[in-house]
Amino acid sequence: MGLCVYSEKIDFGSPVEKVFKSLTDTDFLLSLFPTSLGFKLQKRSGRYLGTGCSLSFEARFLGLTLRWISYVNSFSANRHFSYIWQKSVLPCWEHDFYFEPIPGGTRVTECILYRFPARGFGTCFNVLFFRRFLRQIYRNRNEKLFRELSRHNPAHATKAAQPRPISGVRQRNF
Repeated sequence: MGLCVYSEKIDFGSPVEKVFKSLTDTDFLLSLFPTSLGFKLQKRSGRYLGTGCSLSFEARFLGLTLRWISYVNSFSANRHFSYIWQKSVLPCWEHDFYFEPIPGGTRVTECILYRFPARGFGTCFNVLFFRRFLRQIYRNRNEKLFRELSRHNPAHATKAAQPRPISGVRQRNF
């Protein structure tokens, strides 16, 4: 059916509560993505994400302006949250974050399920371009988050120069 999966685990040298709060803070969220994408948060239902919250976004991708609504469909403080895209050009996008304490910090497991329209073309587009695009965007975001968390906790900044990815991109077509 052309369902694709992007999955990555990343270790941060900060407590779970701090990493979770950073990734659910909508004031901080846009600063984590490249300005070239032109991310704009047009509407939000609150500063911090929680069950039932929604965010209206706009961004540029390959010269096109895209709009979508992210709806938080699952939320457990300091453990997990996920959101789905609604009113989007993509027929499927579900993004999950799992947080677990590890010695000296937090491991975040991120998993995105997505599907492109135009089944055959969408699968080719994903293989040839989009999964690398995701890897670049989210690794950039993780490096920015790591720097921000280290700025407030310099003791952890000496442990590693950047977040450590545990596993790379996985793609499955179902």
